[in-house]
This record gives sequence, C-alpha cells and structure tokens, in this order.
Amino acid sequence: MELIMKNQNKNKKVILGIIISFSFLYLIIMFSSSSTEINTSEEIPVMEVSESTILYKIDDKEINNSIDDSGTYEGIIENSGADSEIDSITNNISPVIVADVANVANVANVANVAKIESPFISIDKKYRAVALGASDLSERNKVNIVAFGAKGDGITDDTKSIQDAIDFLGDEGGIVYIPKGNYLCNNIKLKSNISIIGDGWNSVLQQKVEEHKFQSLLGINQGGIDTNQPNGNKKLVGSIQNVEIKNLKLQGTVDSEGFSEWVHLLSLNSCSNILVDTVMFEGFRGDGIFIGVESKKERHVSNVTIRNSQFDGINKDNRNGISILDGSDILIENNKFKRISRSDMPGAICIEPNHKNSIEWTIIKDITIKNNYFNDIGTIGIVYYNPNYLSTMLLGPTEGIVIEGNVIDGAYIGIHLTQAYEVMNDSIPKLNINILKNTIKNCFAPIQAQGIRGLNIQENLLQNCNSGLGLGLGGKKVLDVNVVGNSFVKLGHTEDGAGLLINNASSVTITKNTFEDCGVVSKKSKEGFAIIFYGGGSDNMIIEKNSVTSPSNITTHFIYVAPNHKFNSVANKYNDNKTGSFITSKIVKKY
Repeated sequence: MELIMKNQNKNKKVILGIIISFSFLYLIIMFSSSSTEINTSEEIPVMEVSESTILYKIDDKEINNSIDDSGTYEGIIENSGADSEIDSITNNISPVIVADVANVANVANVANVAKIESPFISIDKKYRAVALGASDLSERNKVNIVAFGAKGDGITDDTKSIQDAIDFLGDEGGIVYIPKGNYLCNNIKLKSNISIIGDGWNSVLQQKVEEHKFQSLLGINQGGIDTNQPNGNKKLVGSIQNVEIKNLKLQGTVDSEGFSEWVHLLSLNSCSNILVDTVMFEGFRGDGIFIGVESKKERHVSNVTIRNSQFDGINKDNRNGISILDGSDILIENNKFKRISRSDMPGAICIEPNHKNSIEWTIIKDITIKNNYFNDIGTIGIVYYNPNYLSTMLLGPTEGIVIEGNVIDGAYIGIHLTQAYEVMNDSIPKLNINILKNTIKNCFAPIQAQGIRGLNIQENLLQNCNSGLGLGLGGKKVLDVNVVGNSFVKLGHTEDGAGLLINNASSVTITKNTFEDCGVVSKKSKEGFAIIFYGGGSDNMIIEKNSVTSPSNITTHFIYVAPNHKFNSVANKYNDNKTGSFITSKIVKKY
C-alpha cells in the first residue's frame, strides 16, 4: 500500500509538471502573439544582431533575451519588480521589442526611456511613443506626462516632467497627454506641432507661485522678423506654428495671491495657427490669454482660434480674460466670460494695440468676437483701446473687427471703443468695426464710442441700462457711423439719461431703430428723451424712419438738443420718424 501511495504521488507530480510546462508554454505563445499585434506593414529598419542580444538593463543588471533567425524577438521580458527603473535600451531591432520594453509590467517609472540610445530608435522615431507607453503604433506621436515623472498631486513641481515630454517629441511634434490630476508647474514653453490635450477639466495645470514679474503658465515667446532680405522684404523666422491646447483647465492663484498684471495663464507671442478649444481659464492674476508682443523685435501673431472655453476670474481682481496687443485672423467664438477685471483694468476682452516702447509695427486686423456670453464683468465686456494712433504707428490701419451675436449681461460698459486723434477728418483711415446682433443688458451703458471713424452698429438689442448708447463722448469726435435697426429698450434711467447720447459727431446715420421707454422723467426736468445732443456739436446727421414708444409713459420727447450743443439744422436731416401718444416728435431745443 505504501508503495502504491508513493507511485501515485510520483505520478501526480509528473502530471502537475506537465500541466505547468504546458501552461508556461501557452503563456509564452500568448505573450508573443500579443506583442506581434502591433507590427505594421511599414518598412522596419533591420540590423545585424547576435543570437543573444542585450535588450535593456534593470538596476544595472543586463537582461539577455534570444532573437530568432528572422530577427524577431519572441521571448518574455523579465521584470525585477514594481519599483524597477528602465535605465537604457540597446540594440532593439523591431517595434515588437520597443513595445515589449514599454509594457514591462508594473514598472513605476519609465521616464528614462526618453533617453534611449537605441539604434532602432535613432533610425526611425515613429515608434518612440510606443516606447513611452502609447497603446499602439497609431498613437506613436503621443506621450503621457506621467511617463516623464509627473505626479499630478498638486504638491510636486511637475514643470520639468511636462517640459521633458514636450521636448521629447522634437520638431516632428505630436500629442502631450495630460491625464486627470493637479499638476503644479509654470513657464512651460510650447513648441511647433504640439498638441496639449487633457482628459477634461479634471486635468489641471496649476500655476506655481513664483516671484518673477513676467510669468506665464504656458507660453510661446520666440522668433521674429528678418528684415535683411532682398529688396527690403521681410521674412518670418523662428516662430512657433501649429499648436493646440484642448480639454483641460489652466488654474491661476488670484484667490490666494491677488492681482499681478503680468502673470498670465497663456501667452502667445510670434506664432501662427493656434487652437484653444474647451479649456477652462480660472483664477488668473493678470490675463487668461495674452496675445501680442512686449518686445522691440518685430514679430506677429496670426490665425488664432479660441472657442468653447470658459474664463472665470473668480473675484474680479484680474486684468483681462483675453488681451490682444498684436494679431490678425483671430476668432474668439462660443466662450463664456465671468467675474473678470478689477475697476482700473480694461475688461473681459481687450484689443489694445501696443503703444509702448516705441513699437512701430503692431498689426490689428480681421478679429472676430462671436457668440460669446459675458456675465458679472467688473469693467467692460469688449474693449477696443488705442490711446494714441499717431505714436503707435500701426502697420496699416486697424480693420476688420467684427463683434457679433454676443450676450453681455452685467458689466459697467458692454462695448467700449476709443482712439485719440488731434483732429478727426477724412484723412483718418476707417476702422471698419462692425457691432452686429448682440444683446447687451443690465450694464451702466451698453455701447460707447469716441475718436472712431468707420463704425457700424446694427440690429443689436440694448436693454435695461442706466445710460444709453454714447457717441463722441468726452469731445472725441466720431465720424462715418451707422446706427441701424437696433432696439433701445429701457435705457437712460438716470438723471438726464436717454437711449442715445451724442456729444461730438459727424456723418452719422440713425435709421430704422426702435426706442421703447427710454429716458427718465426726473423731478428736475419732468421730461424723458429718447435721444439727447449735448456738449460738442454735430453735422451731417441723418435721423429717419425710427420708431419711439413708451408704454410706461417714461419717454415724453424724441430728441432733445442741449444749450451747449452746436446742432447744424441745415446739414442735419430729420425725416419720417414715428412717435407714440404723448411723445413730441419735433426736435426740442432749450436755451
């Protein structure tokens, strides 16, 4: 019986050994099959290697694996533990090997894979992302910042890890993936052909607090114009092109650190073909996005699209949501702006040609601000501000600015446009600014324009503001302005307020507008006006085919000309306007 038991135990061990052997063989076959799945039909560089080739080192220990006659590695990569670090890779000859190395199980830190000195990698970099953990060769130009050591814990400084990921992709570029986490960093330098893509707004780049005056969480700041070209031509050199930033949050520190005018979340200098899509800009101390230049070296920004994003200043202790000092072909579309701008700063979006440092080459051209929503803005929703055109010396006049389809609900001024000229006449170039189909409400004033030539204000709804639309305020004359087809509803509900205020203007057409309950019946005047002319003077005005009603009996007169206004009755035309009951249609003058 004892002998039988021994034989049975011996047989069991043999059977068990056979089962283990077959299981081990099955695992080898499965591993080899899964590894070879990433092979592509693309031609792969082939090198002569020995039958036994060192693939990599772990903890300075060489790991040897065999390669068959076809040059394909079919073995199982060994791993010395979860905390191992891949130090180097040598002599790998196929993408299978690259994938095997990248997929070593449980390797906590594979950042040093970026330092590969492999002949295969140096011959063809198209498989480099696979070496950094991309799922397959179709994502060969995608790298994960975690593979470069980024922690995303909100405590560790991840600046170097993120910059290493960007630099690793080189001139060819690719995708830098930001997984969910809070990555503390600052002054990351973007490069051409790079896409920074997160996993939604839980992928956070948190701006690190530093003492430098000029800071940017992400930035482009290089390149310029080579003027030493034949026949005086210019050539753009060294500028960054083709950059995308998508699906993540850029987080500032205004809530803890307060206002700082030159600390931005994103700076774009000397670049073109830039896309910002579905990005949250939150708590910026200076600007959410700074577009332009702060240099005496000529360089420009062009072809920028900012869409589907949000700008939240948190506490209105910031500069601007977006600043544009230089730019052409810029589209700002379908974004939300809220709680932005302290009382001494411009506003949510500011177009402000650089007038400092004797810069004589700024471009402001073809800028579209469309279908955005603004709420609770500390100063102005949209600003065009050129304090001194003659000293700024733009490369050609500003032109092609379109502000269309936006909703501004709550700001001191909805839209403000200003330029300064010693004299306003026909020699001044037209700006060709179009303000179209916007809704502006619950502001102190909906629109103000001064020192502007070439302005079209058309089909806007202006509603429930303390003051009215203002033209030529402060004595800065406006010229060649059309105010057509707008709805003025409940504007000017302050002392001596009105729906439309005109101070200093020439060649202005006011036609086909509707005025409803505009002006105020004050204790002082007992009268309310849709339009007031005051101070300054006006000529070549056309006021016709407008409609004035007042269901609440607020408006008593259509037009009032103040004693201090020079109203040219001969040059000004007033025809075919309609007024409701108890509203005086004639122009009222008081002396």
